Amino acid sequence: MQNKEKIYIGVDVSKKTLDLCLVSNAGTFSFKITNDVKSIKSFFKKQKLINETTELFIGIENTGFYNFHLYEFFDQNTFNIYVFNPLHLVKTIGMVRGKNDKIDAERIAVYVKRNIDILTPSAIPNSTFRKMKALFAKRRMFIEQVTAINVLNKEFANCNSGKAIQANKSSEEKLLNQFAKVIKEIESELIKLIQEDEVLSVNYKRVTSVPGVGPILGIYLTIKTHGFTQLTDARKLACYAGVVPFTNQSGTSLNKRPRVSFMADKKMKALLHLAALRVIQLEGEMRDYFIRKVSEGKNKMSVINAIRNKILARVCSCINNGKMYEKSLDLS
Repeated sequence: MQNKEKIYIGVDVSKKTLDLCLVSNAGTFSFKITNDVKSIKSFFKKQKLINETTELFIGIENTGFYNFHLYEFFDQNTFNIYVFNPLHLVKTIGMVRGKNDKIDAERIAVYVKRNIDILTPSAIPNSTFRKMKALFAKRRMFIEQVTAINVLNKEFANCNSGKAIQANKSSEEKLLNQFAKVIKEIESELIKLIQEDEVLSVNYKRVTSVPGVGPILGIYLTIKTHGFTQLTDARKLACYAGVVPFTNQSGTSLNKRPRVSFMADKKMKALLHLAALRVIQLEGEMRDYFIRKVSEGKNKMSVINAIRNKILARVCSCINNGKMYEKSLDLS
């Protein structure tokens, strides 16, 4: 059987265009196309990249929603796809001089070629998860708007502008009520998308059966784990969420106390923090654990961080055991 020709493709993604670099035995070639599904299909067809004699290895920088046209094209084809965090590429490519989209695409292609033996293909979010990501982003935007208005009003309340503030209070309340309505509608649509998929629905119920895990954290965990097909190991999920302390020590000159990493999903961490604050208000083992550790002299934030870890451990236990939360699944 004839060996397939390996072609390594680096893609630098921006809002309107895609810079692509093809690295193969024939050489290195650069292209720029429009960032839409039609142009992507046309490019792969024109370059005759989809055939039985070639194997494609495609590296992409993760730029959020700008990747969605590529993902839609990938839905219809089977490639080896590697989606990289931009910071990961910066740290691993090494010291470089100069930067533009064409150069970045080539660097991604070369990086994939050099490290192909140790890279693991990425799971591309399907259309359901792409919709959920977009909806959750819209929800976050509206919440940030509401928060900004409320914070500004509190600041103005301390000034001598009371009459000016009161002048538009009625219109402002209508706007905030409308925002609240839109947020509820988005949350309902997210729940609906989950319920339409039997597996997602069952796993969502299992996750939200864990004390402290409410609908929003349950939705966010569902999105980030692609329906719990990824990051089902409690330690890896906790590391991703930024609730695992790492040591910072080297020789005798550097020896700092363990800290959580700044390279984390800050939204997940914030939602876990709210979940931890909620669960220590409820009667049960988490509240007892918090009171006991604080009474022993432990720092409150360290104890809360441990509770965030415990919540994720219970979530993964429910998923991996295929059961609703029970005390018998406890990992204290």
